[in-house]
Amino acid sequence: MTKTTADGDEIGTFAPLYMATTLAYSTQVLTDPSVRAGGGLKWIYGLIDEYSSHAVALDLGALYEPGPRGLVVGFSVQNLGTQIKKYDETKESIPLGLAVGGSYLSGGGGLLLTFDLKRPADHGLIFALGSEWVATKNFTFRLGYNSLGSDWKSGSESDILGGLSVGAGFTWRQLRLDMSLRPMVDLGNPLWISTSYRLSR
Repeated sequence: MTKTTADGDEIGTFAPLYMATTLAYSTQVLTDPSVRAGGGLKWIYGLIDEYSSHAVALDLGALYEPGPRGLVVGFSVQNLGTQIKKYDETKESIPLGLAVGGSYLSGGGGLLLTFDLKRPADHGLIFALGSEWVATKNFTFRLGYNSLGSDWKSGSESDILGGLSVGAGFTWRQLRLDMSLRPMVDLGNPLWISTSYRLSR
């Protein structure tokens, strides 16, 4: 990204960096196998030019399987925490998020459909639709839409891409690699990459 002075004069470039590391745990609630609850403790880091900040936060959630095979509904509360190191002189609050959603997995397990409603503290209601197709045992393909993309529209021909996303996943033994491309219209086309490792099969 281009770095400018307060008067708009270009003085170089910089690349922002954001990262979050989460330690999570979930378990069956009491003796009911249809209800599970869990939480995640996360460390959040952000870097903008020479300014950096980090915070800790807690996510809590629960899942419920109401009966029809493959159907799951859930809710979550996100970002119960605080900023530890400020970017500059002002301490910022972590935006609290609330979400409800559901998913349906086809009988053969090859197609997953999802729906989410979210209410962040700093935004109106957001809805998202997603799908995942298991092509083989090791490969999955994904397609989704997020209404947040309407915020990125600028009147250009690429506005139609705002909110869309496409991705793929690769699994080898207990290692998983996921990638997704999420066009942000005039802000560019960021590529998101994540890895995870399961400690048990």
